[in-house]
Amino acid sequence: LIWHSFVTFFQRFLLSLYTVLQQIKQGCHLSFHCHVMWRHYLAIVIVCYLLCTSSTAADPRKLNNENNNNNADSYNPDLSHYTLQFQKCQFRKQYATDCDSYQSGYSCLETKRFAVFRLCPTSSSYGSCNTNYGEYMIDLETFLKATTEYYINVQQTYCQQCNSYCSGNNERSLTSSSSSSSSSSSLCSSCVTPCHTYKQLQQNSQYVDATKYVTCQYISTDSSSGVSYYAGPMCSSNGSKIKIGVFKDDQCTVLVSNTDMDSLLSANNGQTTYLTHIILKKVYTNSCISCGDTTNNENTVCQTLYEYSDKCETPHGFGSSSRSSSSLSSSQLTYEKNICTMISQLVSGAFDQTGEVALTKESGTSSSSALNKGTPNQKFALSVFMFSSIGLALYSTALHYRLTKGGKSLLHAQQEEQEKEQQPEELRVSMGTLA
Repeated sequence: LIWHSFVTFFQRFLLSLYTVLQQIKQGCHLSFHCHVMWRHYLAIVIVCYLLCTSSTAADPRKLNNENNNNNADSYNPDLSHYTLQFQKCQFRKQYATDCDSYQSGYSCLETKRFAVFRLCPTSSSYGSCNTNYGEYMIDLETFLKATTEYYINVQQTYCQQCNSYCSGNNERSLTSSSSSSSSSSSLCSSCVTPCHTYKQLQQNSQYVDATKYVTCQYISTDSSSGVSYYAGPMCSSNGSKIKIGVFKDDQCTVLVSNTDMDSLLSANNGQTTYLTHIILKKVYTNSCISCGDTTNNENTVCQTLYEYSDKCETPHGFGSSSRSSSSLSSSQLTYEKNICTMISQLVSGAFDQTGEVALTKESGTSSSSALNKGTPNQKFALSVFMFSSIGLALYSTALHYRLTKGGKSLLHAQQEEQEKEQQPEELRVSMGTLA
């Protein structure tokens, strides 16, 4: 975001400098040297502008189009030996794709919501996935749709089995606190109460499942202020949790900080209402989805999220036996490098809860270090543009001074030369008159 803000500023500066040079040109008819220098620095301004414009080719808003092209190799790894692990939820503000068509007075920034996850070897427990893994970035809504649907299916299957296995004598013995040590009693004691609670919450109108709002939903409109409220997923301050927040827009990007979801639902429903997070918590609470298990369509979830995500695999050794840097084209490696850089920025704390660039330390992570993680090419281009702008500013100042202050001296000198040339002619005329 900082990089593209600087590029935009520098482009405007160059356009302003071009206008100044055009104005200075009007005073150059008195000097050939001025014309030469004017053309020279005009060329520099044009070249700098073109370089500045081309540097935006790595704009993150273009990554989706590049992803379609760079996944053309149809690489389909076997995911059955991996588990899916949630890493972080993060909002990020960036330049809008259709920014050029925005009307005056509207911001060119839009907020994107991302979920970062890993595909880890099945031998890795949660939190110990450090080698031979892949790291991925995907739209938060897509991630939540797939994972919450999976966990709802798991919960329903689990409770159906519990109800079938623990019904009758087994369930009655548990509710009467039987001391039976049988395996059936042990199993039922761990499932009956949670499943009974889940069923009661589903049937009670005072409780609303948070998974209902994993996509942005309209809630109500304040009759006094006319403000419409929407509910949708948002990230916690450090990105380790996902919760439901209240927003002012239908894209769920402008957060209403002083209103909580329970109060809004209570006012809208006319009774005390609470959100339940039984399913949503499973998405981010130290849980893994085994991609090799087909009991609850785990493999389908992994394949879906893998297909729609942006991938950072080669640096972490994912699928090293069949995919390496030597097997990828230069464009694919460049694209993957950009994705890895963006994922690193999302995970490292470079952005705050609302997607703005973070300027303070958060969760023990210094955002200043994250902000410095620009690519070498961006740092080099930034240095060149800075020194070029300083040099052009100094020269334009000097040239302006020479033309405005020195122009009078040059004009006076030319007038004196013309007078000297006219004096012999006048003398000859006067001599002829005397003769």
